[in-house]
Amino acid sequence: MHPIPAVQLEYSPSTFDVEDLRLNILNTARNLLGIKIIAYSPLGRDLITTVTM
Repeated sequence: MHPIPAVQLEYSPSTFDVEDLRLNILNTARNLLGIKIIAYSPLGRDLITTVTM
């Protein structure tokens, strides 16, 4: 089996599940497994960048 070098998680102004201490995602991935976290949709799927016409 190959090691997992990185994982992509949604991390945006509307989604903070990655920081939830009960889930312990960041600590487990970084410290125990050595996996890098890559933010998916950091601008909130255009919620804060969409121009309305």
